[in-house]
Amino acid sequence: MRGAIQAAVGGMGTVLFPAAALGATALNGGRAWGEVTGIWLLVAGALLAFLMLTPAFLWLNQRTGKILRRKQSLEEEVRRLEEMLTLAPDGYYCWHYSRGMVTGVCSRRLAVLLGLVKGTGSTFDDVLAQLDESSALILRKMTEQLYSRGTPFELELTAEEATRHGLAFGLRAATEDGTPLADIIWIRDATETTRLMARSVQEATQMRRDRDRLGALLDGLPVPVWLRDDGLALAFCNRAYAAAVDAASPEIAVAQGLELAQGSAVCARCGRLRPWCGRRARGTDGELSHLVIRGTRRLMAVTEGPIDGGGGLAGLCTVWALPWT
Repeated sequence: MRGAIQAAVGGMGTVLFPAAALGATALNGGRAWGEVTGIWLLVAGALLAFLMLTPAFLWLNQRTGKILRRKQSLEEEVRRLEEMLTLAPDGYYCWHYSRGMVTGVCSRRLAVLLGLVKGTGSTFDDVLAQLDESSALILRKMTEQLYSRGTPFELELTAEEATRHGLAFGLRAATEDGTPLADIIWIRDATETTRLMARSVQEATQMRRDRDRLGALLDGLPVPVWLRDDGLALAFCNRAYAAAVDAASPEIAVAQGLELAQGSAVCARCGRLRPWCGRRARGTDGELSHLVIRGTRRLMAVTEGPIDGGGGLAGLCTVWALPWT
């Protein structure tokens, strides 16, 4: 009964106030349309932003990928170069300059070479501690000049126990505009080389002494003595030979190529003594020749032959000229 009365009252309201009912309906429809329009505008804006930003995102993603790949490539190259440095026969201590910071690096080879207890974690002071006082002082001074001025250096080092020797090379790596990248000191084990050089110096000194004694012995002989080289040119003569050819000294006689033989005793083809020229394959055995010595014509016994151990006929040759009585 109550429901029927409410329905009747509602119907009567609509009949009595038709304008109010229409206004309410229009208001509700406007709100719905506005909401739909706003949603479409948001969708359109989002779609437009997506279309505009997608290329930028794609470019940024591609750029980021290239940067990451480049970084990975550089890291691999750095690792490869570091491994190559570890294979070097020389050890090194290096200071890297990056973003205002200096980092010291000791190579494994240097740690092994100097017997550094801390290995690759060793400092430069640890390196200096393995050298004798003089070498450490000079190396520190040269390193300071390398650090402050970029001055390269090369010097010899001696280990603390004085039984090992080395060579140190200081270098700077820099950019084209001179900005320092790294200072590096290469240290090479020169113990064996130093030993061989010392032995070579001793042997050379002994050879000079032997040469001087042999020269004094030959100069003391009263007869001319001389040597020829592979081309049969005069290479050495004693004082008696120089006196026989009226030369002021043996050196002048050699430099001017003065020969004892004159006239028929000289070969017309090579300008040397006929005994050697004619019998170079087997030498001569005291062949007689007339030679003019100090203005006096004498009959001389001339002997020329290859030197033992001189490479056969290509070796140096000795010649003896004895007065014939």
